[in-house]
Amino acid sequence: MIGEGLGPSCRLARFTRSCRRFREVVQHLSVILRDMTTLRRTVHGREVCSFEELVKALGPDAVASPKRSTVPLVDYWRVPEQRLRDL
Repeated sequence: MIGEGLGPSCRLARFTRSCRRFREVVQHLSVILRDMTTLRRTVHGREVCSFEELVKALGPDAVASPKRSTVPLVDYWRVPEQRLRDL
């Protein structure tokens, strides 16, 4: 067993350091995840602020037919927060 042969105060100190390190890692991961869930919508390298702006920026060729893969793909990401949870 880890810490076997150590006194109670030594084991407690190790445990406390482990807990502190665990908290630091969790905080770091929460920052990374928060950054990962911030979406930037871009069309042809230009950032757009809303779904409607994104659709307008696509151009007529991209949505000329409902059979084009662009149409369902754009609709799939209409509510990106929901899709991110699904991922």
